[in-house]
Amino acid sequence: MLKTSPVGLDISDRTIEIVALSDEGGEVKIVGMNRVLLPRGVVERGRIKNAQKLAEALATTVKNARPNPIEPKRITFGIPEGQMYTRVFELAEHKREDRDMLVEEEMKSSIPLPKDEALYTYATLYETPRRTGVILIAVSKHVFAEWQALFRQAGFSVDAYESETIAAARGLFRDRLQSPVCIVDIGAAATTISIFSKGGLRYLQTLAEAGDAMTLALSKELNISPREAEQVKIKQGLSDTTGKSFFVIAKILQVITTRVKAGIEYFQEKTGERVDRVILIGGSAKLKDIKEYYEENVGMSVWLGESVVLRNQGFLEYIVAGGLALRGLYPQKYIMDPAFLGDAGETNDTAVEAGAASSSVHAEDQEGVSPSIVIAPVQFVRIPATRGQKIVLLGVLVAGIGGVFGAGQVRDMVEARLHAETSSTIVLRESGVQVFNDTIPIIVSTDEANTPESVTGVVFETEIDQASGYLDAVARGRAEAATGARQRGMALWQEAITIPVDVTKITFPLRISWLLYRYDDIVDRMLAHMEQKTGADFRVLSPLVTILNITPTADSKTFTVSGRIRIKTPTLITVKNAGAEQSVGNTEAHVLSRVVILKTDTGWLNARNGPDITHAIVTRVHPGEKYVLLEEDGEWYKIDMGGEGGAKVWVHSEYAKKE
Repeated sequence: MLKTSPVGLDISDRTIEIVALSDEGGEVKIVGMNRVLLPRGVVERGRIKNAQKLAEALATTVKNARPNPIEPKRITFGIPEGQMYTRVFELAEHKREDRDMLVEEEMKSSIPLPKDEALYTYATLYETPRRTGVILIAVSKHVFAEWQALFRQAGFSVDAYESETIAAARGLFRDRLQSPVCIVDIGAAATTISIFSKGGLRYLQTLAEAGDAMTLALSKELNISPREAEQVKIKQGLSDTTGKSFFVIAKILQVITTRVKAGIEYFQEKTGERVDRVILIGGSAKLKDIKEYYEENVGMSVWLGESVVLRNQGFLEYIVAGGLALRGLYPQKYIMDPAFLGDAGETNDTAVEAGAASSSVHAEDQEGVSPSIVIAPVQFVRIPATRGQKIVLLGVLVAGIGGVFGAGQVRDMVEARLHAETSSTIVLRESGVQVFNDTIPIIVSTDEANTPESVTGVVFETEIDQASGYLDAVARGRAEAATGARQRGMALWQEAITIPVDVTKITFPLRISWLLYRYDDIVDRMLAHMEQKTGADFRVLSPLVTILNITPTADSKTFTVSGRIRIKTPTLITVKNAGAEQSVGNTEAHVLSRVVILKTDTGWLNARNGPDITHAIVTRVHPGEKYVLLEEDGEWYKIDMGGEGGAKVWVHSEYAKKE
């Protein structure tokens, strides 16, 4: 075996995959490879929880590699995507000597890490006389130090630490793409949606909806243990379209599918390029019939990913590890892909450039961190850009710890709105699956109180002082509206409800209006509406509710919500002649006690609009804060954020204690 063979190492919460490669006359050869399952609790969401067991597992992995054992040198390691922040953006025309400063300002304003914790580097994607595309990656220095310490303990020598997303694309294609492709990586803890084109990574979004969320949802809905739920997920997947497990898994996949379609649509509108296909990778992409499910719901060609270095040897394995090893095998070919350098002491021009700004310090000044890493002391306040230095949103926002930071707000619909579907239509699907389309009104009101016939919404006004154009103004307005929605515990409809007649002729300041609503209220009202029309109890029929569209009416204070309800029932349900609408009563929650938020690794705790991780994140709470406890559901607490109109949200009891 050649000791100098470059190695790619991919560690997830559940597996270790390692590949060593060599080049023989221009042909890539596998020197050694291995895949080992990790027990639960060794790695969680990209953080090391049991270093000793992980070091032992790594030793076993390299020793038992085939066809040859692997020498743990020249390693390129993929930092788990849940701990890596990636930002792709454009800089307007600027002086070259100002670029480091502009990138640093963008990092400070968009990477959600505590002060003095950001390690970052960047690379230039493209340059034109008026635009420069930039990809920036960042990680917490504490997370980075954890992995460095582990590799020292295990006797591994790491040349570079890279983004798993970038490595996955390389592991799928090796050479640059000729047409855009969307990669959906459905892992255990998170799902990453990325779009790559000829110029590299152009869009990225990370979601909490993934394999673990499916397992927890199955455990709750089927009243079985998480271990049993995992087996149900593996055994049945999406193969039984009439079973309850199908609806549970589909509810989570629906969130992913919606975000995939929105991301593709945004990318195509922004760039004018057509996405060629969707490629599924990650452990949860092994679900039975998932390819067929995505083809039906995304509406384009869907492939299962296959490692470029393991052609015809199986799908969905060694993709990231193979891509990491290719970087080590051909370092000059992939030199422009950003990475943090490791223990080998090699140089990387882009990493040096990223730390060249005057406010940055080098890692040799920081205890326990490799001297080849740039550490930027960060105070996370938004820094306004000056004229000529305006940072323009490209459409790829930050993804990392805690889910999505803004990437859900990138959709921009300048084209005509979708037509609302006919109210109360019904379709009978295979084996007792029925789909109903329904419409209900949203009434804009100041008191935010629902009526028996409608759901109450809020119009949120934003004013944009300056932007590079209409798309940029909408993106900025949407981000501001999203903040307003989170503060109210509401959801944001992604389309602006006021659109200029001619978006090419706009003046600033520009006022843009947005609609805020409560998703759970819409679901409750729509189910009650259909129950009144049919006489059936929809709530016991595993309903899956999708909001298709929200459109304005002639009345400026009324909007129409079009939705789809999918249920499972052995008998055909028909729509009756509807009589008077009946109200859906609200029950006041009984105050049990108070809870105090405990210390977390991130310095905050996500608060959701429902009692499991499949529900959307509404806001964050912080250690030491105390809230009134309204309700308990398993391992979740429902708390009152307080104040007039304060949100009622759910937090996990692992990080909250009753007083």
